[in-house]
Amino acid sequence: MEFIKLLRPEAILLIYPPWIIIINQIKKNNDDIASVALQELKQQSFRRAATHRETGFIAQEVEQAANKTGFNFSGVDKPTNDKALYGLRYSDFVVPLVKAVQEQQQIIETLQKQVEAAKAEIPIQIGKQQVIIERTEQKDRNALERNTTDQ
Repeated sequence: MEFIKLLRPEAILLIYPPWIIIINQIKKNNDDIASVALQELKQQSFRRAATHRETGFIAQEVEQAANKTGFNFSGVDKPTNDKALYGLRYSDFVVPLVKAVQEQQQIIETLQKQVEAAKAEIPIQIGKQQVIIERTEQKDRNALERNTTDQ
């Protein structure tokens, strides 16, 4: 669960989807159709970015969280060369998330049992306090009666 607690969701502005890299490669070959397609994709990307934010994690932070907690997480794809990018496989988050929910559920159930035990103890403590109050009041009445009979 420590690994999950260290993750920090981010709102990410995506302007160029990764598949534009492929079109850029085609454009280098002076393909006019690819150039037009690239311009249209850029415009769509900018329009979407103006109104939408994607939510996700920063792969380097996920890697650091896994390293810090000693969790062997398979969901980070490290760059294979100096031009490659980090990547995340979000499906690999399912198992640690399920485990974290299970651990939290155990904690919740333990706390619920403690709350129920504390609730059950309240009437017992109230009863004990009532007995003490009644004894004190009786002592006070007895002391008052002795004082009035002594006079």
